Parts: sequence; C-alpha cells; structure tokens
Amino acid sequence: MKDHENFIAAARLLASRIPSAHFVLVGWKVDAGNTALTRLMESSQLTHRFHLLGLRRDINHITAGLDVACSSSAYGEGSSNAVAEAMACGVPCVVTNVGDSALLLGKAGKIVPPKDPQALARACQEIAAMRPEERRWLGAYARQRIQERCSMPAVVARYEALYEQLGSNLKREIQPLVRRA
Repeated sequence: MKDHENFIAAARLLASRIPSAHFVLVGWKVDAGNTALTRLMESSQLTHRFHLLGLRRDINHITAGLDVACSSSAYGEGSSNAVAEAMACGVPCVVTNVGDSALLLGKAGKIVPPKDPQALARACQEIAAMRPEERRWLGAYARQRIQERCSMPAVVARYEALYEQLGSNLKREIQPLVRRA
C-alpha cells in the first residue's frame, strides 16, 4: 500500500539529480529487519543514502527536520496521518493522488499519480529546488491549511454546523406532520 518500491525508484532518480539527497523512512516494520525493503534499497545502489528509522514516538521532531515530506501510496489510503503531520510541522509535501491525500494537501504541495516514480521524483526536485524562503512559505501555507481544516476547533465547528443543518431539516420535515395530527 505505501509503495516503497515507487518511492525507492523515485529516490534513485532524485539522487542522480541532487547528489546530497538523503531519504528518511519511518513507520512500522520500516527498519533493517524488513528484508523486502532492504533488498529494494540494495538494488537501488543507494543504501548509504537511506535511513530506516522504524516506528518512532518523536515523529514531530523527525518530520520537522525534512525539506520535503513524501507519501507514495499506491492504494488504500484514507486520510493520511503522515501527510497531515508533515503539514502541521510546516513541511512541504509531495503525495500520490490516492485516498484523501490530494484533498488534504490542496495547493499546499505537489500531487502526482500513483506508481509514477518519474513524476514523484520531479515533484520532489521542484520543491527541493525552491529558494528556502519559498519552501518556508509553502510549509507555512500547508500548516495553515491543516489547522483550518483539521484542528479540533475546526472539526467541532463543522460537526456543529452539520447537526444544526440536520436539526433544521428534520424540524421542517416534522412540522407538517405535527399540524395534521
């Protein structure tokens, strides 16, 4: 689902264009014990540029240190917590158009088709090539977007509005029935 193969293929392309690039992977079973993942990395001949950190509790510190956050999912995503966390950390994102990632990100980053390592690498390169102040602005925009759409006060306000609308609709539907009785 997370399509590490696509990410590693994109990393190989990106590494040829940006010699100083390193790639950090974090998550459950994203460590040296994952032989399928380590074989993919070995086949890229860039093992020394990949950093497998496994499951971490300090993800906010790790994510905040990235230049670009990337989600390369191929299918099955709902609303990606990793993308939302990166946005909350003010990190520009590149996501595949899977699940709600594009809806979550909007214009606060780059959206590419799934299973397209060339598009993924190109989008990451475009963000990496931005001037630092442009990248900071994009990250700040991503943070603002996630706060406006996904913070607890924003979600509560949308639920309240929904319940009020449903209550008004129900009241209009029941009113004629009450008059007949």
